[in-house]
Amino acid sequence: MNKIYYKLRSGLTINYNPSEENYSIWDSKEGWELVVNKKLILFMNAYSLATTKETVFHLLRDQFQVDEKTSAEVHEYLYEQNIISEYIPLETNVGTGKGGIFNTPVMSIDQCLEGDWCDLVFIGMPYDLNVTHKPGTRLAPGYLRRVSGSLFQYDGTHLKGAYDPIEDQQKLEGIRMADCGDIHSVVFSKNGKEFDALEELIGRVIRKGIFPVTIGGDHSISLPCIKGVAANHVKIGVIQLDAHSDFGMNSFDDWRDSVHHGNFIDAVLPVENVEHVIQIGIRQLTQEKVSHPKIIQYPGKSVFNHIEELKTILRKDIRYYLTIDVDVLDPSIMPATGTPLPNGFSYIELMNIIELITEHVNLSGLDVVELLPFLERDIEGVMVSEIIFSVISKVMNRKDQYEHHIKNSNVSTY
Repeated sequence: MNKIYYKLRSGLTINYNPSEENYSIWDSKEGWELVVNKKLILFMNAYSLATTKETVFHLLRDQFQVDEKTSAEVHEYLYEQNIISEYIPLETNVGTGKGGIFNTPVMSIDQCLEGDWCDLVFIGMPYDLNVTHKPGTRLAPGYLRRVSGSLFQYDGTHLKGAYDPIEDQQKLEGIRMADCGDIHSVVFSKNGKEFDALEELIGRVIRKGIFPVTIGGDHSISLPCIKGVAANHVKIGVIQLDAHSDFGMNSFDDWRDSVHHGNFIDAVLPVENVEHVIQIGIRQLTQEKVSHPKIIQYPGKSVFNHIEELKTILRKDIRYYLTIDVDVLDPSIMPATGTPLPNGFSYIELMNIIELITEHVNLSGLDVVELLPFLERDIEGVMVSEIIFSVISKVMNRKDQYEHHIKNSNVSTY
């Protein structure tokens, strides 16, 4: 059941009367005026953004030393006096829009977080300062916005989703999505404030119960995404589909100086609440073998020989974050990446792995990274769009199932 949100009505003006030492609320639209005390004014401020009455109670109980019953009575008074009203997102917030991934509406994050309407958001992170070979992945978010609509056109009015003739199934039906645009900076700094902004954004989205899909950018952008998810769950696992382990037993005095796309997992492992990292598809040559108690690795295509083992490792009592480096695919079908390696997965093999993952775990977020677009053609972009569509359609289809399991298993996830 959706929560009911309330918000301070627009058109209200607060005035202080020095002679009477009181405050008045004046409705400039309807003309009425109401005399109130200072405490009520401060209580009203809690509704300046759309919120629930339960949230207001938890926010103000220490400040005013009120119990839940008194807080509810004040809430009802404000509602009866027409000072606050139920908040329903404007139609412009949930309409069809244009310009986002899969033609989703491009909206501010504030619009996406208002009310209780949004199920999934796309976030662009056009950052490639941490590549060790070939730059250009910063262009991927804009590129996917341009080409993804040829695969699927989101309709925010009817919410029919899309019919898949292969699976004979309607997908993403009833799911509301939006594109929050890109993490923006005039000039990006290495592992700087833009990483902090992405981590904070992911955290806010997770707390709202919205599924975040982040489009990189090089693979180091997964670090703030994982930190944002981990900060809001008791325990998480990370699943990494990649040709490279991005790990080498490095310890950082200052990760902002040292992290790049080839070692970011070293910075993920110490993150509080990260239980383990499952790496699938690794085929990078290294000087020597390195291992870590938190890392479970299935090199190359070996995962297909250990399916039952993987099923036992994937836990249903924790949330998982999925990060997909497009170079996990063989370069014969995915040449659009900066560090390609031969003998990668076929497209069908990758789809089979995604099916296995989404069937057995509760995903709390996704990123797709290391796409270096050939801007003169669309095929790689459409392929990556299909990968994204496959993951989100399966996650959204099983959302109620996972929430039911977590509720009945008494597992605390936040």
